[in-house]
Amino acid sequence: LAPLPIAIGSLLFNVGTLATAAFATRTLALRVGASPLAALVITIASWPAFLVFLQGQWAYLLYALAVWTYIDLARGRDVRAGVWWAVAVLLKPQLYVLASLALAAYVVKARRWRVLIAGAAVAIIAVVGSALVFPGWWTPWLGAVASRRLARSTQQPTLAGLAGDVAGDAWPIAWGLFVAILALAIVWAARRAPERRGEILFFGTLALSVDAALYSWSYDHYLVIGCAIVGLGLASGTPVRRTIITSATFVLLLPVALGLWLSAFWRFHDTGSGLVPVLAIALLAAAARAHAMRSTTPEE
Repeated sequence: LAPLPIAIGSLLFNVGTLATAAFATRTLALRVGASPLAALVITIASWPAFLVFLQGQWAYLLYALAVWTYIDLARGRDVRAGVWWAVAVLLKPQLYVLASLALAAYVVKARRWRVLIAGAAVAIIAVVGSALVFPGWWTPWLGAVASRRLARSTQQPTLAGLAGDVAGDAWPIAWGLFVAILALAIVWAARRAPERRGEILFFGTLALSVDAALYSWSYDHYLVIGCAIVGLGLASGTPVRRTIITSATFVLLLPVALGLWLSAFWRFHDTGSGLVPVLAIALLAAAARAHAMRSTTPEE
């Protein structure tokens, strides 16, 4: 797309990656029993989706890669899963630190070594190939880009930013507590719905990983869409609970996410938006609880 005029190239990139995300959403929604229509609406018409389009970011593609990773893991296609995950990590590594650690722990425990081998092969090819084509690019990249991605910003919508608001200079302690509490919530949700354990752990951890990153922005919250879709699937079955969870999901990803983003203008920093993944994980836990209650309630 580089030879094209920037407006045309950007439009093609956005539309193409959004179509990819929509296709991935339909696949995930059908797998978890969520309404494909509701899932597609939050995929293409939520506030995070608009921000991604506005900024021309990678998040549509990153989300699709995450969905494909999980789908291929679930279907036993380990090599493909490793390739998808490696590509996503190479595009925005800071977003996947916790998620990659969790995935690696699962892969090692399950002895699915081909996932690690395929991912490592992709990473090696990308690193060595780029060094051969563009010698010496690593040094300026590490100095100008990588170093900034490892530093906490008081203005960014992350758990670290929220921890700074709460605890000031003691933010690392608050950050650790936030991460631990949210991780426990995800595990608790997985235990409430064991038949959806894989989806809850994978997409819940992905949402946590994005928020736990020291460097991310509101458009990166598009990656919580998977968490929201799993929650929609868990709430299906009982009309009242389905309506409540679906309505809460739309409220979170439209007016609430927008309101938190707008709060940055009068607060002069955007840490409030860091609550979006937190609330998405809370909704996932609520949906899992509703699912468990439905499963234990005798049919009339």
